[in-house]
Amino acid sequence: MRLALAHARAGTLELARQPQFWVPSLAFPALFFVLFGVSAADRVVEFLPENLGSEVILAQFLCFGVLSIMFFQFGVGIAEERRLPWEVTLRVLPVGGSMRFLGRVLVALAFSLAAVAPVVLIAALTTELRLGLAGWVVYLGAVLLGAVPFGLMGITLGYAAAPKAALPIANIGFLLLSFLGGLFVPLDVLPGFVAKVAPYLPSRHYLDFVQGVIGGREDGGGWQQPALYLAGWAALFLTTAVLVYRRDQGIRFR
Repeated sequence: MRLALAHARAGTLELARQPQFWVPSLAFPALFFVLFGVSAADRVVEFLPENLGSEVILAQFLCFGVLSIMFFQFGVGIAEERRLPWEVTLRVLPVGGSMRFLGRVLVALAFSLAAVAPVVLIAALTTELRLGLAGWVVYLGAVLLGAVPFGLMGITLGYAAAPKAALPIANIGFLLLSFLGGLFVPLDVLPGFVAKVAPYLPSRHYLDFVQGVIGGREDGGGWQQPALYLAGWAALFLTTAVLVYRRDQGIRFR
C-alpha cells in the first residue's frame, strides 16, 4: 500500500504542476452546470421529496465531470506517458503493476473530488440544496466510489490504444456514455431507443447509484442494484486493464 501511495503522490504532484491539465478539468464541469444545470434544477426542485433539492440534477453533472477526467486526463494521459523515458524506467523496476494501478486510481479519485468541488459550490450559491452534512458525506462518497470502474476503464484505454488513437477513442466513448446514460439531459426527453440502451451502460448505473444513495432516482429505485452492476464493471475493466498492461509489457520489453 505504501508503494501505491507513493505512486499516487508522485502522480498528483506531476499533474498539479501542469495547469493545462487541472484548469480545464476543474472548469469544464462547473461551466457545464452553469449553462445547463442551474435552470434544470430550478424546474424540478418543487417535485422532489422534502429532504432533496437540486442534488438530484447535480448528480448528472458530477458524474459527467468525473467521466471527463477518467477518459481524457487519465486514459489519454497514460497513452501519452507510454512514450516517455520515465515510463520505461518505471516498467523495468521490480515492482508489480498492481501498485501502479492502485496509485493511478487514487490520483484519479483525488482529481475527481477537486473537479466536483466547484460544481457543488456553484450549486450551493445558485440553487436550493437540502441535504444535511451526513447526507453530503454519503453523496460525495458515492460519486468517488462509483468512479472506480471508469478509472480502470481509463487505464485500459491508456495501455490499449496508441497515443494518436487514444484521443478520438476517448471522445467517442465519453460522448456516447454521457449521452446514452442520461448525463446530458434526462432520459424522458431523449429518443425512445436511448431509454432502451441506457439500463445496460455503466454510466447509467453510475448515475442511478449516486442518485439512489439519497433516494432521488428517476424510477424510484435504490442504490443496491446499480452498486452490483458497478462492481461487475469494475471487475471487468480491472481484468482488461491487467491484460492490456501485460500485452504492452510483452511487446515493449520482450
